[in-house]
Amino acid sequence: MQDVFSTCMTNIGAGSDTTSISLGSVIYDLCRYPAAMKALKDEIESMEKEGKISNPVTFTEAQQVPYLQAAIKEGLRTHTATGLPLGRVMPLGGKMIAGRRSLKE
Repeated sequence: MQDVFSTCMTNIGAGSDTTSISLGSVIYDLCRYPAAMKALKDEIESMEKEGKISNPVTFTEAQQVPYLQAAIKEGLRTHTATGLPLGRVMPLGGKMIAGRRSLKE
C-alpha cells in the first residue's frame, strides 16, 4: 500500500508538469503537421462565424470542437505524460537485460 500511496502522491504533485508536457505535445504535433494546424484553425474560425463558440472559448464549447478534441487525444496518445513507476519483480539469481546481468540482492 505504501507504493500505491507514494505513486498517487507523486502524480498529484506532478500535475502541473504533466499538463504542460501534454499541452506542449499537442502544440508540437500541430506545428509539425501544418495541414492539421490549418484544419484546426479552419474549424475554429467556422464555428466562431456560426456563433457556436465565444472568445475566449469556454471549456464546454471546446468539448464541442471535434477536430480540437481529436488533436488533443492524438497528442495524449502519442506522448503520454502520466508518470507511473515501472515496478518489476526479479527472479532469484537475477536476469539478463540488454546483455547485462542484474542480480537480486
